[in-house]
Amino acid sequence: MLNIQKKSIYLQLSFSLLIASLITVLFFWVFPTETLTDFSIILMFTVAFIILSRLLSIPIPLNLFLTSLLLVKSVVLLYLYQSGNAMVFPDSHHYLSVLNSIKSSGDISIANVQSISGTLHVGYYYFAYLIESFTGSIYALLIANTFLISVSLLLFYKVITMDFTRRIALYTTIIGAISMNMFLFGSFILKDALVVFLLTLSLYIYKTKKNGLIFALIISMLLSSVRIYSGVAIIAAIIVDKLINKKNKIKKRSKIIFLTLMLIMYFVLTKIPFTNRYITSIQNFYQDYSIVDIILSFPGTFLKFYFSPLPWNLISETSFYTWLIADSALFLLLSIGLALFVLKWFKYKELRNRFWIYLIPIIVHVVPLSLEYGGASDRQRLGVFSILILTLILGIFYKQKKNEEV
Repeated sequence: MLNIQKKSIYLQLSFSLLIASLITVLFFWVFPTETLTDFSIILMFTVAFIILSRLLSIPIPLNLFLTSLLLVKSVVLLYLYQSGNAMVFPDSHHYLSVLNSIKSSGDISIANVQSISGTLHVGYYYFAYLIESFTGSIYALLIANTFLISVSLLLFYKVITMDFTRRIALYTTIIGAISMNMFLFGSFILKDALVVFLLTLSLYIYKTKKNGLIFALIISMLLSSVRIYSGVAIIAAIIVDKLINKKNKIKKRSKIIFLTLMLIMYFVLTKIPFTNRYITSIQNFYQDYSIVDIILSFPGTFLKFYFSPLPWNLISETSFYTWLIADSALFLLLSIGLALFVLKWFKYKELRNRFWIYLIPIIVHVVPLSLEYGGASDRQRLGVFSILILTLILGIFYKQKKNEEV
């Protein structure tokens, strides 16, 4: 048994070295030698990704596919960066401007960063500051975001495999990997990649680690510093799953204790000035809307959340958003999956039990985005985009097991 494990480790290391060698050859073939700094950044993140994928026991074919895509995206981003076309979003210029101001001030305290950025959402600025300080390269921010999206796909694959089947996990991961939404909003200098990663990491730790609840909640709170409602979404999802999922095997008394502890934690957080600012921000946002407004806006926004923008709206004017046409067309083709998922949701109790933890984040994202953007939230939905894909795949491929409760 020990010899088999050693052979497996040697095979994994050999595979990693082979991929690294191929990357090196390809890079020198495509780019001149003056781009060695950028090459070292690509190599660093690619090797790190390969090692993580092997530690997570990702099947080698899927590992090779995702690694190849990471490399292709890195090369495309390098071309865009060197040609001056990597700043396609106004927010990217804003992030870099704030980052430069933070560096110039020499003060990275939370109060100073919030003051300079003018927002409570300071998490991405710290991430960008760390990457830029370590590498001295803006290009590294692009690759770091792409790396986070790729790692998130690995983690989500493991989570789906636990809750459903390898086939469902594989299809969801492949579609997510080739998604232009994931590339466009997850690779450029925007905070969405960090949102996706922290949300997925929270799910992964909660689902796979025996005592992962506390760590998952801590990561969710960190996520709130990047995008408040995304952090709230995963906290709410974990609480609901803990209370209603029969797989957790929690007795009624334990559920009451757990809920009481959550309420106590909420009360304590309201008394801490730093966290209270986030809670007050949420309260101030919703006080301008009634329950009726939320209910009436939800159905239309929910459909927009899945199917907007429509393909014919993307070809009317050529822009970077035109890249999304493939995703838009695919979602329309798979729309039957959403209808089938709704039917299966009502039919199968086991599916309902398993899927609450995925559904709550969708709902929590839809509600504020429907009120603030009227459903036009192509970029902001990225945090739960993989879950949207999962619902379509479940609608088509989910089958009730014979020993599961209907």
